[in-house]
Amino acid sequence: MNENKCGMDGSIKQNLNSVQELLLSAFRHMSTAVIIVNSKLEIILSNEGAHKLFGCTSENEFAQKFRGLSPLYQPDGTLSAEGFVQHAADAYRDGRTVTDWIHCDVNQVPLPCIVTLVKSEITDEYGKCLMIGYVDKRVELLPIGVEPSGDAKGSVAMDDTILPCDIWLEEFKGVSGISDKSLFNIISQLSDDLFFVFDIEKSMIQYFGKMCHIMNVPEGKTLFPQAVIETNYVWSEDVPKLLKMVKNMEKGIYVPMDIRFRAVGGVYHYYRYVYQIMFDHDNKPIFAAGKVADIQEQRDLKIQATTDLLTMCYNKVTTETKITSIFSVSENEEEHALLIVDIDNFKEVNDNLGHYFGDLVLTEVASNLKSHFRKEDVVGRIGGDEFIVLLKNSSDMDIVGNKAQDIISSFFKTYAGENAEYTISASVGIARFPLDGNTYTQLYKSADKALYESKKKGKNCYTFYSESLFDGTMNNTTPYANANRTANIYFDAELASTLFDMLYASKNRKTDINTALGMLGKQLSVDRCYIFESFDNGDTYDNTYEWCGDGLSAEIENLQGLTKEVLAAFFIDANKHGIVYSNDLTILADEDAFNIMADLNIKSFLHSQTKANGFVKEFMGVDDCRKSRIWSEKEINTILYIRKIISVFLLIENGREPHYKE
Repeated sequence: MNENKCGMDGSIKQNLNSVQELLLSAFRHMSTAVIIVNSKLEIILSNEGAHKLFGCTSENEFAQKFRGLSPLYQPDGTLSAEGFVQHAADAYRDGRTVTDWIHCDVNQVPLPCIVTLVKSEITDEYGKCLMIGYVDKRVELLPIGVEPSGDAKGSVAMDDTILPCDIWLEEFKGVSGISDKSLFNIISQLSDDLFFVFDIEKSMIQYFGKMCHIMNVPEGKTLFPQAVIETNYVWSEDVPKLLKMVKNMEKGIYVPMDIRFRAVGGVYHYYRYVYQIMFDHDNKPIFAAGKVADIQEQRDLKIQATTDLLTMCYNKVTTETKITSIFSVSENEEEHALLIVDIDNFKEVNDNLGHYFGDLVLTEVASNLKSHFRKEDVVGRIGGDEFIVLLKNSSDMDIVGNKAQDIISSFFKTYAGENAEYTISASVGIARFPLDGNTYTQLYKSADKALYESKKKGKNCYTFYSESLFDGTMNNTTPYANANRTANIYFDAELASTLFDMLYASKNRKTDINTALGMLGKQLSVDRCYIFESFDNGDTYDNTYEWCGDGLSAEIENLQGLTKEVLAAFFIDANKHGIVYSNDLTILADEDAFNIMADLNIKSFLHSQTKANGFVKEFMGVDDCRKSRIWSEKEINTILYIRKIISVFLLIENGREPHYKE
């Protein structure tokens, strides 16, 4: 046995299936709320603890309502949809995050929680690791924008610390001979944050700590907010936010605020004010005490996580998240327009003028696109040359059409190469919320169909979605470009075409079939790709072709003459198209084939079979030896089509006429 193989105790093999069933049953009945999400932040699995906590009656109801089980904003002022994406990104990077979070149940009752996200080793259909979330309910927190009353005053959490709020700093008693004021000054000097106390009645603020010098603020008492506004210390666009924060303090309301202030060197940074209100015996707000933290780096990282860095539009995940969030809070009478914008002929520019020039074109196009829309609209890049726009609160379709025409006009440009000129334009497909769909997926599909119609009409135009466009008549032909675009959604058409051309022109098919397996293996990011053939009417099978990834030893010599009884599980479990796969070898438990796969340290496999005359003539498979994985529909279709192509050339190689009926 080589170093890449590993053994497995027989008793573990025998009981593997029952152990997995036991674990799955335990998961579903845990009282702790547990969810499993994929890389698109979609619910894969949830347990009874989650359903009970959020007031759902079933796993299906929980999955459908999950995105609406948080308020629009979190207590730190961030959009819940954006915050969840950021926490998931942090967990993917660090392996685990623990976060205070305000959820709400199906009746929109606030549920303060502690959410732990853990990155698992199991991958989803996109090759990304699944995320496991544990949700624990915690003590009640004060909701944003709600005036404190009774015991709620003085109990607002500020980050990880709850500050006393019924006494003033000067009234602290000494501790071990040191006044608490002196102790506070010592602590503030050691901290990387800036502390402050604001006298609400006198409109005077005093800052403490070493950060006074870095942030260039006076350490003595200063009029607030007048002084910072008059000296241009606060960014002019953020003055209304600063005034709003002061008004909140005067009303005894806690709302954290992110404001840009001028640091040393004249550079403006984002700083976050968090504070605690202090009240007198008549429940009148008299002081606000808190801290100011430099969050510029945090915001920069957030931008990197949510933005397509080439075009500075939102990336694909963030675009979908933001649009879904808008739909979830839209009232029945609110209407929006979703536009898919595709750059016509961009591939010609990219291929003939170079990728660097292509990137410049994309940057210019994106800038033009964003210039046509408002700050509250959503502009994202969801593909190489494809953008998506949500035009909020747009019930006037004439205005939407004019916007689409503005885009088309600004996109139309000609670029000169050495021997030819290349012209780009824009094709736009438009769908309306809620008329053409009330979810992101539904609306995207409608807009995408409208985009096909724009392409069919000759490009450089826009089309509103209408069911009448797709009534199934023979007039609705699909242009070649659209056919290729559609095909690539369901299988890797480019790879299939490349392999066919290579094998058709091959002078040494045996070598080139191995090359084809390597191309397929690399495209699917697997560790081994192989073909087994039977030359005795299905009694035995030989491993005739094999490609192995880096670090794996060839096994082709050890896998000859396998009997049909040993491989029976593969043949029995295959569907009508000859596809059989396993995410974690579960379906092979207690089968002879399990021993072979486990001995080769295989975690997941995907097979496609060719059946003729009542038996499996050959099968092509791929293995992942590093992790369990969920095979996507596109991956399954890709191996299905490529197996059919290779099957024809195998018959020719073996001196037989190809058959086309399986």
